[in-house]
Amino acid sequence: MVAVAAAKYVSSSKSVLAGARPVGLPRPKRGCEFGRCAAEGQVCASDASRRVAAATFSCVSFADCDPTRTVFPIVSSPLTPQQPAKEQSMQFIQTHQPAEDTEMYLALDLDGVLHHHAGAPLVSQCKAFAGGRIGRDELISLASESALWPSILFERAEMFSRTITAAPSVKIVIASAWRYDLSVAQLQAALPAEIAARVAGALDNDREQDSDGLLQGIRGRLMERWMAQHAAPDARWIALDDNRAYWSGYLHRLVECPHAGIDAATSRRLKAAIRTGVGSPRPPMVTPARIQHSAVGQALALP
Repeated sequence: MVAVAAAKYVSSSKSVLAGARPVGLPRPKRGCEFGRCAAEGQVCASDASRRVAAATFSCVSFADCDPTRTVFPIVSSPLTPQQPAKEQSMQFIQTHQPAEDTEMYLALDLDGVLHHHAGAPLVSQCKAFAGGRIGRDELISLASESALWPSILFERAEMFSRTITAAPSVKIVIASAWRYDLSVAQLQAALPAEIAARVAGALDNDREQDSDGLLQGIRGRLMERWMAQHAAPDARWIALDDNRAYWSGYLHRLVECPHAGIDAATSRRLKAAIRTGVGSPRPPMVTPARIQHSAVGQALALP
């Protein structure tokens, strides 16, 4: 029986790795681009009573799942028999449905968003720019030359700008570590003009790490503080970052970037988040290593 179950699991896993619909998952509705509406508590608002499958896969984007509907996340926990999908989704919609005229703020990371994470400028380069010893063009040139990965500073900025063009009311709050070395005015001088014009401020310079490592959720807490101090009570916010650890506890507000920076898929997810006020962390990837270390994988390894 174990062998049969293992064989079914491996067959399903191969389908997943090949991009096919995993065995046992509900067939996607017409228009669903990804067909992986299963897990992490995500359900379609227009079909909230439909059960979703086990918590391994999720839509790449809440809104891209089906262009004709909006998909809302259930941020409290994955679906359980004690928490029907309809009740969870309706509760979330009622409490989080944004008004169209509500202020929207975007907490923006820079490294890993506007360029490759490994293309970040050196601290000395930022300080030289802040001190007026080098200009913006030289900063871009030096940072690109010293990058640990082939990258040009702000090479993805144009894609980011195009993404938010349709939402002129969105304001930016800098969440990047650049804020430790540059003032808000200096950050605006370094950024491309179309992005700089939207900058409303930056997070406070509280420490993001201690002796034990990165402080989980620190940027989410700092953004909540910034909003309480500077934004209207009903204002909304989302975040665009390539490191979800900074937003632990606030993942329902995070649009997660790949480390190489914003791409077409992330752009679609960001547009959806601006429209709905709901983020979309990237779904976990199923890899052979994860399969190998699973209970079924270990069973397969038995003699």
